[in-house]
Amino acid sequence: MSLILIILVVTLTSLFAIFRFKHRRFYKLAAKIPKLPGGLPIIGATHIFMTAEPKDYLPIMLDMIKKDMVIGSVWFGTQFAVILNTVEDFQKVLTSPNCINKPKLLFDAFFSDSASFCVNNNPHEKRRKLLNPSFTSLMLNKTNFHTNETIKGFINKINAKSDGKTIDIYHDIAACALRGTLHAHFDYDDDSLDYKVVKGFDDFKPLIMQRLGKPWLSFKPFFKLSKLSKQVEAVRTPIYECINKIIESNKHHRIKLEGRCVSTIRQLLDTKQKLSDEEIAEEIFIFIYASHETSALALSACLLLLAMHKNVEEKVFEEIKNAKLSEEFTSISNEETQSFPYIEMVIKETMRLFPPVAVTFRETIAEVEVGDYLIPPDTIVGLPVLLIHRNEKIWGKDAGSFRPERFEPEEFKKIPQFAFLPFLLGKRTCIGYKYAMYFMKIFIINFVKNYKVETDLKFDELKTQMTPATSLLQAIQLKLLKGSENFLIGQ
Repeated sequence: MSLILIILVVTLTSLFAIFRFKHRRFYKLAAKIPKLPGGLPIIGATHIFMTAEPKDYLPIMLDMIKKDMVIGSVWFGTQFAVILNTVEDFQKVLTSPNCINKPKLLFDAFFSDSASFCVNNNPHEKRRKLLNPSFTSLMLNKTNFHTNETIKGFINKINAKSDGKTIDIYHDIAACALRGTLHAHFDYDDDSLDYKVVKGFDDFKPLIMQRLGKPWLSFKPFFKLSKLSKQVEAVRTPIYECINKIIESNKHHRIKLEGRCVSTIRQLLDTKQKLSDEEIAEEIFIFIYASHETSALALSACLLLLAMHKNVEEKVFEEIKNAKLSEEFTSISNEETQSFPYIEMVIKETMRLFPPVAVTFRETIAEVEVGDYLIPPDTIVGLPVLLIHRNEKIWGKDAGSFRPERFEPEEFKKIPQFAFLPFLLGKRTCIGYKYAMYFMKIFIINFVKNYKVETDLKFDELKTQMTPATSLLQAIQLKLLKGSENFLIGQ
């Protein structure tokens, strides 16, 4: 028995030595990068996240990064990761062809390798090129009537709640954003799915975060055998049932639209890449999750900030009032939203303080030079967008406060391009950012035209979490008051 044990130890030691020798440059480069606090030998920082709640992952990660830190490294079991904290390094990573990949470790258990969110290099570029025609200005203008109608339907629906009682408005906004996405990009108008799909995504998000805190589940075979995998499948099934209805509806009503104005679903159905129904369903799943989540979280936070900053709410209302919109106005085009610069500043300031993604990740496919260091291939690179967005050296001493005027053209032009990343930049820029901004502007115009908001929450109390998008830890508790009789300019 002792001989077998000796042979086993010698064999494992030899294999480890061979592995280290083959990857000696990787470990040499990794060893030179400063370490983040909290890591232990062999397991790295795994224990920190294993013993924490998912809601605490973001503050833990941000606390590990020292205020003046430029670069820091940490091990999560066998996975090496680097965190960067300067605008210059953000730009280098987001524009590098060697950093275009998304880490499969984060999402490969939830989506297939062919999903656009997961595909990398050339496949990603081809899939993005396929979808680009759905996001042209022509397409945006084509959908403006339905977008306006969707939002006005929401305004009418919540009228019964404008009685001064405190409500959590997030799910209503999320359902509105989802319906807008389904109508604009998937030619589907059935509001019976709205809350069902929103509920499904709400249940799906914490399952993603749970897996991140259990490193053994990063191995697909282990994950497939886990209880978490069964929970994921149970949550995904009703969402995919809804998505399959969307696909079947479009198959039966397939109509070629004029010129390049083609909806996202038609692009997927008509592509020469011959995507299967399963692949199309996966694309729709990812798209509607990302698009409605971004808008819903940003708009919820925006209304909350307006409730906390009455002077800003007054300026927004005044801008709408000066635009002389009649009670009977039907729709506002994308071009017409340019007449509301202050509302755009309010939305941007909201997304600066609460970016859609607090920390974005990339995976290197080759060595990447960052400052005085070389990041080895197969390294996860974390970019804490939230820290850059609130960096006092970039945004001033009031970086932690809500001040939309910082986006005045003369002031904002002093800010480095890669210091403001609500939709990221580079080859992985959010493909639907124009639609998202248009939708949010129309929403705020319609909402503030009809309602005043109040809240008992305080700005200093607001905490963020990673879900994996950025969301507020607190519920969006608002009081809605109806009409201009409750909202007099200057009071």
